[in-house]
Amino acid sequence: MKRFDGKVAVVTGGNSGIGLATAKAFAREGASVVITGRDEASLKKAGREIGGGTLVLRADVSQMAELDAAMGKIGEHFKQIDALFVNAGVGKFVPFDQVTEAFFDETVAINLKGVFFTVHKALPLLLPGAAVVLNASINAHKGMPGTTVYGATKAAVVNLAKNDVRGSRRSRHPSERNQPGAGGKRAARPRRDVGGGAKGDPGLDTEPGLDQALRETRRGRRGRPLLVLQR
Repeated sequence: MKRFDGKVAVVTGGNSGIGLATAKAFAREGASVVITGRDEASLKKAGREIGGGTLVLRADVSQMAELDAAMGKIGEHFKQIDALFVNAGVGKFVPFDQVTEAFFDETVAINLKGVFFTVHKALPLLLPGAAVVLNASINAHKGMPGTTVYGATKAAVVNLAKNDVRGSRRSRHPSERNQPGAGGKRAARPRRDVGGGAKGDPGLDTEPGLDQALRETRRGRRGRPLLVLQR
C-alpha cells in the first residue's frame, strides 16, 4: 500500500517547476491529484506527465471567481482535500525605484492574496488532519537585489503559515511552509530588461545577480524541484 492511497492532493501552480514535481510525487505515492494553473497548454502537458486521472483546472489564484470555481469542481469530483500545496506564485524582480503600482498590485494579488484565499476557500473541503503547505522563499529572510516586493509577499506567507489555518474554526490542519532558495529554469534565465539596484547591484534575473544570490544561500547552488522534495 502506498502512502497516499485514497488521499486527494491539490497543487496550485502544478503545471511547472516545484509544483509539477510535487504533483508527480503525490501521484507516485497513490494520491488522486489535482493541479491548477493559468496556462492552458502547460496544464494539459503537465496532466499527461502526471498520469491518468489527474484533474486539471485552469484557475488564476488572484481571481476569486476562478478560485471558487476550482474549489467547486474539486468538491464535485472528490468531496475532500487531504493535502494542499499552495505553490502558485509569480517571481518578477525590479529595483525599488522602478516598482510601479501595477507591478506591486500584481505581485501582491498572486503571492499573498492568492495564497490566503486559496486556503480560505479550501477550508470546507479540508478533512481533519489535512496537511497544508505554503510555498514561501529564502527571500522572506534575505534581502537580494530587485526582490523588495517579492520578498515582502513571501515574508507574509511565512507569517500566514504560523497563523491562518490554526486560527480558523477548522483548526485541525497542520500547516507548514517551504522556503526554497534560488532555482533554475525561469529564475536562472538572464534578462536584459531587469537591472540592479540604485548602486548598480545586479538584478536577480541576470546571471551575476543569480550568482550573488546563490552565494548567500545555505547550499550555494541552484535548486531543482526534486531536490526540494528529497530534503
